[in-house]
Amino acid sequence: MKSIPVILGPTASGKTEAAKYIVEKGFADFVLSADSRKIYKGFSIGTASPTEDELKKYHFEGIAFLEPTESFSANEFSLRASVILSKKNGRPIVEGGSNLYLRALFEGLFRAPPSDPALREKLKKRVIEEGVESLWNELSSSDPDSAFSIHKKDATRIIRALEVFYQTGKPMRKLWAENKQDKKFLPQYAGLITGSVKLKEKIRQRTEKMLENGMPEEAAFLKEKYGSDIWPMNAIGYKEAFLYHEKKIDFQTAVERISTLTWQYARKQNVWLKKMEGVFWVDCDNITIRLASDKILEHWKRSGL
Repeated sequence: MKSIPVILGPTASGKTEAAKYIVEKGFADFVLSADSRKIYKGFSIGTASPTEDELKKYHFEGIAFLEPTESFSANEFSLRASVILSKKNGRPIVEGGSNLYLRALFEGLFRAPPSDPALREKLKKRVIEEGVESLWNELSSSDPDSAFSIHKKDATRIIRALEVFYQTGKPMRKLWAENKQDKKFLPQYAGLITGSVKLKEKIRQRTEKMLENGMPEEAAFLKEKYGSDIWPMNAIGYKEAFLYHEKKIDFQTAVERISTLTWQYARKQNVWLKKMEGVFWVDCDNITIRLASDKILEHWKRSGL
């Protein structure tokens, strides 16, 4: 089984900076992103994606390869990522990312039951009658891990997750645990820990930078081209950036709203990150990301990577 170094941490913790530094140091040759928002074309500023120059310099994979109107499941990510990790020359580092994507890649694919047309139509009808968030709340009760990884307005993925639960009586996490025969890679997890005060400040600084560097214009362009109903438009900050672009809120209000939503998401990420086993954590409160990355590199080398 091939060992794969993986860098973890909540949003704005410095994962991308760490991954780039690790490539610069020669430990890795390319970076595979496991972020479920950065996969879409056009959503670069608001998702804090690498720049075009960085994509080439650090050989990023998994960034901006999908049209915003297309859907993409965790299973599809796992299949695509497996091909990249198996066939691309050089040593990878995975930057995570989506909990569901990482789980699909490293815990193995499960054989979900085929779609039940009658059940699916029933769920679609409920979305129309009750609203999609009602089904998301139901999913939160029956399969909280899946609900955490699916946006409240992503009807397609919510319906599929509920469909699997109704057909099997089991949440997806349990199905994955029961189907480990497809595991191909062994993750070597390392993560960046940042205290609440510092992380909130980093989130605010990143939000200000995104708004100053063109996120409002990006949001307006995407809304005009695709409308507001596509799933990627639900990414944190795009609604607020568009309102700022339309001069319906001021800069500070946009910063406050986006920073608050991002912090709430980071707290949720920390919940599942703390549940993960075998992670080498580095406290970044009083050191730079580069020094933290050096500690991670030392750990991986001691581990035989």
